[in-house]
Amino acid sequence: LSVSPPIATDSNCNHLCHQLLIMGSGASKLSMQTSMDVRRVMCNAGVKGARTKTEVEEKLTACFERWDTDGSGTISFEEFQVVVKELKIQLPDKTVKQLFVEADANGDGELQYEELCHWLLQAPYLSRYFAEMAAIHTEVDAKMKSLGMGDKRAEEMDKIDAWQVEQYRKRLAPLIKQSFAHHDKDGSGTIEPDESIIYFSNYCSLMWQFSEAVIRADVRLRMKDMGAFKDSKSLDKFESLLTDFVKCRQQ
Repeated sequence: LSVSPPIATDSNCNHLCHQLLIMGSGASKLSMQTSMDVRRVMCNAGVKGARTKTEVEEKLTACFERWDTDGSGTISFEEFQVVVKELKIQLPDKTVKQLFVEADANGDGELQYEELCHWLLQAPYLSRYFAEMAAIHTEVDAKMKSLGMGDKRAEEMDKIDAWQVEQYRKRLAPLIKQSFAHHDKDGSGTIEPDESIIYFSNYCSLMWQFSEAVIRADVRLRMKDMGAFKDSKSLDKFESLLTDFVKCRQQ
């Protein structure tokens, strides 16, 4: 294709590129923040203006083909360097090389389309959000299992509920803010339609992984409270049925 790669000329992106220059100068180890900021700029260049998931895929495909200047079907390090420069991302060559290696998942020295898309679109803060939520739920589960059956059970359950809300505030709220900033690819302070497509695609994918764990823990705990499991065999049978249900939902 003869069309030039898209250039991030938005003032917010230019400010971000300037910050990258400061952060990347003299750095011996690639920082997570530098990596995410570069991905934000490149992703913004690739998907800006998309209104549907299909348009996101089409724009990413077209962008990959533009960046693959020799038409080999992969992006070399040299081509990657050109993209970084044309997007006005000023980083030392060593840092650019580290970014390329990070994106090159199979380590063959070339970026395939799937590798580039995965690198650009992944949601590290959103992944941490769901992982942290799962951890909180596991902790709640452990607290619930330790409860007795006496008169104070309801009071203790209220305390656990209050503890859970506090953990959400302390451990999840910061990740929500970080995830928002990460998906705000152009740094405008809002999630535009093209950015929201990526956000909700990541959210739904991760939510399903998390919801499976929640269903297992929550249903099992509630069934135990109702005295549904008289012995280990009935519990094992329940686990088997639940596994079959999850597999059917996944298919």
